[in-house]
Amino acid sequence: MTDRMTLQQLERFLIEINEQPHWRASANREADFYDGNQLDSETLALMEERGIPPLQINLIQPTINTILGMEAKTRLDWKVIGEGSDHDQDLADALTVKLMEAERVTRANRACADAYKGQVGVGIGWVGVHRATDPFGPRFKVDTPHRNEMYWDWRAREPDLGDARYLVRRKWYDEDFLTTMFPRYAGLIRDAVSGLPWWDSAHLNINTELARDLINGRDFALDPEEWLNPERRRAALYEVWYRVWVRGQVLALPGGRVVEFDRKNPMHQAAVMRGLVRPQVARYSKVRLAWWCGPLPLADVPSPYAHNKFPYVPFIGYREDLTGVPYGMIRSMMSPQEEINARRSKMMWLLSARRVLADKDAVDDHNRARQEVSRADAYIILNQERRNADGFKVDDNVDLSEQQFKVLEESKGNIQDASGMYQEFRGQTAGSSQSGKAIRSLVEQSVTTLGEINDNYRQSRQAVGDLLLTLMVEDLKGQDDIEVKIDRRFGAGQARTVMLNQRRMAEDHEIPPHDGYMRDNDLTRLRARVALEETPSSSTYREHYSEQLFDLVKTLPPEVQIPIIDIVVESTDLPNRHEIADRIRKMTGQVDDEDPQAKAAAQAQEQLKQRAQMADLAEREAAAEERKANARVKAAQVDETIAKTAKLRADTEHVEAQTDATDANTDRQDVETLQGPSGHEDDKRSAPA
Repeated sequence: MTDRMTLQQLERFLIEINEQPHWRASANREADFYDGNQLDSETLALMEERGIPPLQINLIQPTINTILGMEAKTRLDWKVIGEGSDHDQDLADALTVKLMEAERVTRANRACADAYKGQVGVGIGWVGVHRATDPFGPRFKVDTPHRNEMYWDWRAREPDLGDARYLVRRKWYDEDFLTTMFPRYAGLIRDAVSGLPWWDSAHLNINTELARDLINGRDFALDPEEWLNPERRRAALYEVWYRVWVRGQVLALPGGRVVEFDRKNPMHQAAVMRGLVRPQVARYSKVRLAWWCGPLPLADVPSPYAHNKFPYVPFIGYREDLTGVPYGMIRSMMSPQEEINARRSKMMWLLSARRVLADKDAVDDHNRARQEVSRADAYIILNQERRNADGFKVDDNVDLSEQQFKVLEESKGNIQDASGMYQEFRGQTAGSSQSGKAIRSLVEQSVTTLGEINDNYRQSRQAVGDLLLTLMVEDLKGQDDIEVKIDRRFGAGQARTVMLNQRRMAEDHEIPPHDGYMRDNDLTRLRARVALEETPSSSTYREHYSEQLFDLVKTLPPEVQIPIIDIVVESTDLPNRHEIADRIRKMTGQVDDEDPQAKAAAQAQEQLKQRAQMADLAEREAAAEERKANARVKAAQVDETIAKTAKLRADTEHVEAQTDATDANTDRQDVETLQGPSGHEDDKRSAPA
């Protein structure tokens, strides 16, 4: 099979679409019930014939609107999650800021909300993400095509149609738009919308392949009324997105990314030559886009988007198990709603109608009596010559009206039971005896009923964010040195600035692109995905969050309240909350990281503080050294005093020893003297000492 779609393939797709279950008429009927168009022309004519007033009490619309309001109150913002290192998360936070800007410009939240309305009501809604063709508007366009414009491969089972073979959008355009969009085939388009034979030979000189298609188009299986409106000079344009399966070579990069091997890409060739990666043979699908105006092939090109996905995301509520037909919550509420309308009209008719039982001779003029009976101030003259005195009776149908009223109230409860939405969920209470806990339980039970629909909605909303992120990153790839300021909402509350695609000269071991520059924070190498925030961003949730934060701060000590009071102020919806928070930070000495001047002043103040601390530390060290020197001097003096004391003690002990020796010698001499004279003793005494 060639890459280019043939007319036979288009016919095969369209025939398959026509053979799909006919669910669109039922979906349109369900949408009419939401809009209040609940009585068809046949029912209205029959009610008029019987004199029954065509009353309607639309209980479906407020129920669906309550669910839509819940989505607006609990809406979650997109958040880009980096799948690599912490450094990738910095880039992801920067892309989150850019994605939020794109969401505000394209009004993607409103498009998702409109798709959610179709998802809840009739079972399906759509969101398309494209590049804008208007150069004077936003770069991207997020729209909500009508369900009757969208056709898809019925055999697909994945919620995002990731396994669908084709997706077709059929939309009517005027002649001037078509000729401007496809100027090459302007003549063919003009002849077609004018009702002329567009397969005439005058157009066959465009090219041989087109001539063959035009000739084959004479036997096109689709009815011309399906794509032509000569009276209005309009034509239906078929925007066909389809997949073709190919076998080719891919490169598995070290970071986990897989890209198709392009032999003309110098970076791919250099990586293969250096042995950094090796081409691998793989089987994969590629998305293509074809434009058809009936059997007229106007264009067939590869997908203009890098994500290789269909640019339309379905928002599906429920699907039938056997047929796969999508349906929503209105289907189960239609029968009770029809019963309510019928009984309401019947009850009002019974209140105004009268049933008369009259004998033939009860009145003179029966037509006049019939007219008078229907009046509230009826005045009827009976026949004096009637045979039966009780031959004229009027029944006001009070008993029947009361019975209709009771059944009517039961039918209103059936609406609630069919939808699963209790009246407490809509802000109504069944009685004053209910406690707050019981009311919250019923509200929570109503929200639980929407579990499957809301899960499908979050998945589809995340897919819309992925498509928008891919387009945004693809545009940012061609820009260098992109400065992104990240406020406190991202990155754990730290405000900072991140540079994307920052150029620098390539080093010897790096493979530079064609311009010779490497890029730090290169978005082409980032692996990221879109997720949903954990907390809603609606004003109602912020108000509830502020109340909880105020209650928490009240329980904290005063010294803990001051450092976080700026966070409390910024959590409110005050118009000048940022100015108030900045003043509080200045008064408390805190720094606003988003203000460069305040940050520079704080850094200068911090440097002065550090210098003062260093000077104080030096002064303390000098004082400590002086104290140590004085201590050493005092220690030396003490040691000298101890040494002198020891020397004095030694001298004293020596003198005492000598004194003791002298005293001992004196005592000995005294003893010898007391022993008496002797010769030799005398000689000894006379001897010199």
